[in-house]
Amino acid sequence: GLLLRSMIRLLTVYDLPLASQMGPKFYVEGKVPGEFIPEVFVASWTTLIERGLGFIVGLFKESKLCGCLGAAVTKCLNSGQLIANEQFWFVLPEARGDGLRMVPAYEDEAMKRGAKRCSMALIKNLQPEALGAYYERRGYVAFEIAYAKELK
Repeated sequence: GLLLRSMIRLLTVYDLPLASQMGPKFYVEGKVPGEFIPEVFVASWTTLIERGLGFIVGLFKESKLCGCLGAAVTKCLNSGQLIANEQFWFVLPEARGDGLRMVPAYEDEAMKRGAKRCSMALIKNLQPEALGAYYERRGYVAFEIAYAKELK
């Protein structure tokens, strides 16, 4: 078939409403606990982007946003070094192979911002074995498993 041109670029605050449309799909597919509220997502990421405390790498095919990888950049509470922590990464099914290109873009942007370390998470319901192997090939080391509990 016809190959679509793809492009990776940082999202701006103006792209956030479009990015927020992926949130519900991510929550359903990943069986993510909690609730996704698009307006809260847009407001939160607007603040992070405007203050330089976070960024979102976007994958576009032609002009369609097909994937997002969001990261917060903060000082490590133990060392004071800047670190980048992936907060979410979702790629629409039709762009999944191409979505791997967002990880080096995330790492590059983290380095540009002075981060000394970056992290990526695995969601148990979204290809953890394949992604874990990919992360390890890129030099990541698994060190923690997180659990979530809904409080009533």
